Amino acid sequence: EVTETECKKIKGGVRNGFVTGNHAKKGSDISKLRDDRLRKKVQEEVESCSFVDAFFTYLCYAVLVIVGYFNDFIRPRTSQERNRVGYNPLYASFESFYTRHVYRRIRDAWNIPICGVPGKYCTVKDRVSYDHGWTF
Repeated sequence: EVTETECKKIKGGVRNGFVTGNHAKKGSDISKLRDDRLRKKVQEEVESCSFVDAFFTYLCYAVLVIVGYFNDFIRPRTSQERNRVGYNPLYASFESFYTRHVYRRIRDAWNIPICGVPGKYCTVKDRVSYDHGWTF
């Protein structure tokens, strides 16, 4: 993090110490900050995913997509756009497909509202859907 003492006053505000390109003079405070940050190596540990977990994740997505295409094939085409000559379609084909068939089914796992203060431990709200995921 850049502290307030490392910031450089400029006309109309404060610059945070980052300079793009070769605009900083060699040996200046800004170039030292930039060089030190570039030399730091990120020591981030990421848990590796096993092949079995990755395989079943992709398999579940494939099943959702196949079931969605089957559902689109069986569903009657009742709502079709009329008088749309010369206009772009309102919905992209795969975007609306993904929203209807994939995202709607798994959004309860992704969009979880929290009830307390975010931190190491947080309280999540329990939600129930009585209409197969359309509303919570």
